[in-house]
Amino acid sequence: RLALAALADRRPARVAWGRGSAGFASNRRVLKDGKWTAFGVDPGGAVDHDLPLLAVRDMEGGLRAVVVNYACHATTLEGKDNIVHGDWPGAAQALIQQRHPGAVAMVTIGAGADANPNPRGGGLTDVERHAREVADETDRLLASTLRPVTSPPAGRFREMTLRFAHVPDRAELEEQAVRKDANGMFARSMLDRIDRGDRLPQTVSYPVQTWTFGRDLAMVFLGGEVVADYSLRLKRELDGSRLWVNAYSNDVAFYVPSRRMIPEGGYEVDRSMIYYGQPGPLTEDTEDQIVRAVRDLLPADFRRSRQW
Repeated sequence: RLALAALADRRPARVAWGRGSAGFASNRRVLKDGKWTAFGVDPGGAVDHDLPLLAVRDMEGGLRAVVVNYACHATTLEGKDNIVHGDWPGAAQALIQQRHPGAVAMVTIGAGADANPNPRGGGLTDVERHAREVADETDRLLASTLRPVTSPPAGRFREMTLRFAHVPDRAELEEQAVRKDANGMFARSMLDRIDRGDRLPQTVSYPVQTWTFGRDLAMVFLGGEVVADYSLRLKRELDGSRLWVNAYSNDVAFYVPSRRMIPEGGYEVDRSMIYYGQPGPLTEDTEDQIVRAVRDLLPADFRRSRQW
């Protein structure tokens, strides 16, 4: 019903985009002697504070829709907060729509799988603080001169095959299976698969997609929980002035760590894989494979810098 209503409500519009920033995302990987030790706040860690925005206005200039993107987990609320809530993305969406009646707001997440909101743990007060920052930056961008998007999108898609660096054998799983925690439960589930005659996978599929709007803008869509190093590298090696990086796109089957992080270990590299039912961590060349796929999918014009 909603899809049909949207189709029936199509009208001529103008599309434009711009980029601002928000500062509450903070790298959450605490290292000691080059190894991951815990979640916390690393002031010097990799983080992407860009906040790109796409605005759709009718021919009279009225705002019909706005999409904003920010690279940060929606984890301002913690386990002690016994409420169902959209955290900062949901609160930001509601606030933007409240400030712009009749417009549809959408908040998407970029490559921020190693970033948490800071501060966090203060309940709805912290949520509303971060939401206001996003909504205020949205208003600032909407009042500025945005870059016109004059071409329809052209999409390209690639399903990649990534390899696991290590898949445990039966002896390793049996050693873990006696544990009374998530690791033990995971090991027992893998043993059940082996006992059914299944072979534990050595590879996993991974989606990479691009939308290009002529020469105006390129959107990259990466599957999974992607860390900040990816967006920072893509914007550094490609034309970052026209690049928008989305994560959690098409499929979310695991965390996607960068090459730099793999020797550090830790949650995003290996510990999280059991919660996704994956048998092991990804190989060190994963980052290069994904970046190469993005480069291959994008037109050559986006592979070099261009002054605005």
